[in-house]
Amino acid sequence: MKKVIIFDFDNTLVLSLADWKYMIDHETPKHYGVKENPDFEPKRHGLSNKDTAKFFLEMHPDVKVSHEEIVDYWYDYMAVKYKENIPLIEGAKEFLVALKNKGYKLVLATATGKKLLKRAFPVYDIDKYFDLILCEEEVGKSKREPDIYYKIMEQFGVKVEECLYFEDSCIAIKTASNLGIDCVAVVSDLNKHRQEFFDQTCTMSIEKYSQDVIKKLSL
Repeated sequence: MKKVIIFDFDNTLVLSLADWKYMIDHETPKHYGVKENPDFEPKRHGLSNKDTAKFFLEMHPDVKVSHEEIVDYWYDYMAVKYKENIPLIEGAKEFLVALKNKGYKLVLATATGKKLLKRAFPVYDIDKYFDLILCEEEVGKSKREPDIYYKIMEQFGVKVEECLYFEDSCIAIKTASNLGIDCVAVVSDLNKHRQEFFDQTCTMSIEKYSQDVIKKLSL
């Protein structure tokens, strides 16, 4: 029986990944006056924001700023995007309400830092549904490592089989699945080329949230 349901944020609840990708891979080099490094984009996936910024500086040694300054630039950029044009995935808010009313513990587990989340939450009004909001920066490890999931299970005193995880990242899904956590892949144009992986690894795949998903998952 599931007791804790975990959600990622970007591209799992809000359609923001395209903006993150464009900002990191294209706007950031432009902002700091350097050329795009073709080795950067394919190697950064699954890194935390802090480690991505550090990796950017490794790729661009002429950029003389701290990784903290780069992360702050990203958060300022994305705060505007969330406010102006990034929508919730269809049915997401109603889905959270339905699960909350059924008595599940809801967790937001994300690479997005608390500083940015505080600016994003007023746009979407969903933070009140979560019993725990946990960021990679608090754990000190990215979702390439299992630490964030261990911390969630410890917090609620549950086992892997009592957790369900909604996520769009293949790296995060692989980590959680290897622990024994059932995963639901949230699919969009940016990750649909990984459908074979999702079919092999996840309980199911969805493009939007609905009561039908709740029924199929027997929640």
